[in-house]
Amino acid sequence: MIIILTGPTGSGKTDASLEFLKIFNNMVFLDCDWFAAMQPFSWDKKSDVIMVYQAMAQMIAFYLKTGKTRFVVTMTSQMALLFSELSTILNPNNLPVRAFRLRCTDDQLLARIDLRNRVSKKQEEIIATRQQKLFDTAFSTNIPFMKVDVSNLNQQEVVRKIRTMINEYEKLQKLS
Repeated sequence: MIIILTGPTGSGKTDASLEFLKIFNNMVFLDCDWFAAMQPFSWDKKSDVIMVYQAMAQMIAFYLKTGKTRFVVTMTSQMALLFSELSTILNPNNLPVRAFRLRCTDDQLLARIDLRNRVSKKQEEIIATRQQKLFDTAFSTNIPFMKVDVSNLNQQEVVRKIRTMINEYEKLQKLS
């Protein structure tokens, strides 16, 4: 299974992913953020985003050969916007995919960023609020990402909520 987490900067994708690793000791966490350190690279260039999808697919294929079957993947807003178009690249082995969009209130988003103690805090706040609006507009329904309200939740509660949503979805699939 591939669990995909997306949402604005500061929404808790990495924290939730690390919590999943605590629960499933055989899960692999693939974080797309490190691609931004490549030079030249731009999240605004579609060919670069496609390259990230391809690289993630190669890593999934590698880990499948080692017996790993559970993955949690974080996605930037740019990756999320192209998900419907590019998801088959990420998952050539047709593993079950459950995709989620983490969302909290704007105040909580800014508070989470404030706790990070990064130098570019103001810039990160601007980016996060822009991304929050982008996600709310682009993904106003639960397709392709099921919205998870993470307001007032710690990472254990977020993961518990996502696991419940997955279980409910799988029960519905068995009924149909």
